[in-house]
Amino acid sequence: MPTLSRFFPLLVAAITMMGFAANSILCRLAFANNDIDPGSFTLIRLLSGVFSLTIIGTLLRPSKDLENAYGSSKNTWAGGFFLFTYAAAFSFAYTQLEAGTGALLLFGAGQFSLLLANVVLGYRLNRAEIAGFALGFGGLCVLFLPGASSPPLTGAALMVVAGGSWAMYTLTGRSAPSPIHQTWINFVKSTPWVALMAIVILVIDRPSIHISVDGAIYAMASGAIASGMIYSLWYLTLKHLSLLEATVSQLSVPSITAVGGLFLINEPITPTLILATILTLAGISIVITSQRRRN
Repeated sequence: MPTLSRFFPLLVAAITMMGFAANSILCRLAFANNDIDPGSFTLIRLLSGVFSLTIIGTLLRPSKDLENAYGSSKNTWAGGFFLFTYAAAFSFAYTQLEAGTGALLLFGAGQFSLLLANVVLGYRLNRAEIAGFALGFGGLCVLFLPGASSPPLTGAALMVVAGGSWAMYTLTGRSAPSPIHQTWINFVKSTPWVALMAIVILVIDRPSIHISVDGAIYAMASGAIASGMIYSLWYLTLKHLSLLEATVSQLSVPSITAVGGLFLINEPITPTLILATILTLAGISIVITSQRRRN
């Protein structure tokens, strides 16, 4: 029984990582043929997440005590804000980035943000960890070496913002009493920011708005399944894994995304991307391994 109890969260984590990769692939599928604009994709994605989680949450209604806890939680508005910031930056970034490159920037920035959060909280890096940081950062810098495969700076910067926001979203969910309902509340409390974004786009860039049937389907699948359901599984996973284990598990996402992009979108896996992925994941792994030994 202990073996099964240990295996289950790892299985859930594996499913979650594939869901994370699916988000990148669905987003790229939507933008590869210009089926939808990024603002509309974000809007449909988050509202679809609210819809699917409302159905699930109704079937698994929390107790009155948990409802009171949600209402008094300081993390709910923060979770909604970071969810929106991540989703919006993610969508606009993927109009310029390929799936594998975007996932590497997203999760590279996310993992570095989580590690830096430990430093801010008082953790002191040793020499191995400093070397790991330098190696991982160098891996991300490889993407910007002169050449045709270098990603646009605007798209890369937006994805780094998305990665930092994802890290903060992860931190707000570590103490969630009920992963599904906490995720539902985060999605619900992201809607005011979504509405504000929609108003801004209508005012300053209305001609850019366009939605095809395929684009709407990709956005709904991303929101209802790869976001709403998968993020609930992610919060569930966080209750059974340490922060270090949760960080390590996400290192697989860029590779899964790159392979998916190759087969589903015909996006090439370039030598630059391979080198950047190896260096970035190696650097983060060194930091995490050193922290685990110290702990």
